[in-house]
Amino acid sequence: MKSNRLGAFALMALTILCWSLQAQAQVSIAEGWKFHKGDSSAWASPSFDDADWKPIKVGTQWENEGYTDYDGFGWYRIHVTIPSSLKDQAYLKGDLRIELGKIDDGDEAYLNGEKIGSNAGKGGDIRDGSYEADRAYRVKANDPAIHWDQDNVIAVRVYDHSGGGGMW
Repeated sequence: MKSNRLGAFALMALTILCWSLQAQAQVSIAEGWKFHKGDSSAWASPSFDDADWKPIKVGTQWENEGYTDYDGFGWYRIHVTIPSSLKDQAYLKGDLRIELGKIDDGDEAYLNGEKIGSNAGKGGDIRDGSYEADRAYRVKANDPAIHWDQDNVIAVRVYDHSGGGGMW
């Protein structure tokens, strides 16, 4: 059964993390997301103009945000500055981990237009993804897709086949 409840853990899971020797450094991405129904590969691009997209809360299904009875594809986007201090503090200059929580049903996640992960069925189709899996995608700290101390775009393509959908 799908839950519409948002606990404190879910809010904390929407972060960009980098592990250091002493503590975990993080940037919250829990607020500032935009949403658009439909599907276009152009929406992954950092140069795409999302000014007309509607703000949406993550941590709740998109039906609770005004998209009643909507099933199908939808995209989320957020602009975020990733400080170079995360890289500087990282143990052995390791990975960033972008935690998105649970997504109903399948997803593909992009950082500045580069695919960083997906939750898809055995055939690789996000229409077969599992809504029960937490999403945490790793990006090497030296990956050129990361624009340190500059604007970065995280775009998440979501497919919901029935019931509630979105990043919850």
